[in-house]
Amino acid sequence: MANFLERHRIGYKIVRESLKILLITSIINTMGGASIEAIQERLFALLPFLILLTPLNDFVGNLGTILASKFTTYLYLGKITDQHWYHNPSMRELMLKLMIIAIFCGLYLSIGAFVIAAIKGFEHGLLFSIFFLLRLVMGTLFTALLLLLILIFVTATFGWYVYKKNQDPDNFLVPLTTSIADIGTMVLFAATIHFLF
Repeated sequence: MANFLERHRIGYKIVRESLKILLITSIINTMGGASIEAIQERLFALLPFLILLTPLNDFVGNLGTILASKFTTYLYLGKITDQHWYHNPSMRELMLKLMIIAIFCGLYLSIGAFVIAAIKGFEHGLLFSIFFLLRLVMGTLFTALLLLLILIFVTATFGWYVYKKNQDPDNFLVPLTTSIADIGTMVLFAATIHFLF
C-alpha cells in the first residue's frame, strides 16, 4: 500500500509540474503560427522557403533538446556549480559544437531546399538563382545561429533557476526550448523573408 501511495504522489508531482510548462508552451506556439500567417503570400511565392520551414523548425528544436539535456546533465554531475555557466569548459565545448552543427545543417538545408525547388520548377535565371541562394543561406544561418544563442541563454538561466528550486530542469527545459525554437524559427524566418525578399 505504501508503494502505491508513493507512486501516486510521484505521478501527481510530475503532472502538476508538467501542466505549468505545457500551458506556457502552448501560448508560445500559438504566437508562432500568427507570424507565419502574416507572410503566407510570400512564403507560397518563394517555394524554397516553404520547403525549408519544416526541417529548419525541427532542426532548431532538436538543438534546443540537446542543449537542455546536456545542461541538465552537467548540473547533476556537478560540472556547473554556479551561475557563471559560460566559464565552464564543458559548456563552452557544447556551445561551440552546437554552433558548428547549426552552420553545417543550415547550409545543407538551404542548399537542399533550393535544389528541390529547382527540380520542382522554381527557376528565374542563373544570376537570380545564385543571388537567391546566397540570401536563402544567409537567412537560414542567421535564423539558426540567433535562435541557438537565445536557447543557450534561456536554457542556462531558467535551468539554473529551476535546479536551485530543487526541481528537475529537464521537466521544464525540454518543452520550453522546443517551444521557443518553434516560435523563434517562425518569427525569425518570417522577418528574414520580409527583409531579404
